[in-house]
Amino acid sequence: MHAYLIRYSRNGQPMSTVLRQESLSREQAQKFVRALHGPVGRDSRSDIQVSEVLCTQ
Repeated sequence: MHAYLIRYSRNGQPMSTVLRQESLSREQAQKFVRALHGPVGRDSRSDIQVSEVLCTQ
């Protein structure tokens, strides 16, 4: 299993979350963040960054 750091802005505030799954595309990350908070911004594509991180468990 892989872990992915999703960084995004909400109301001008930087936010992040980690999601564990086999793979994660930018589009999947956008859907995940929208499910949590609703739309992220005018152009949510540029507001979301996805990085794979080390998963120790």
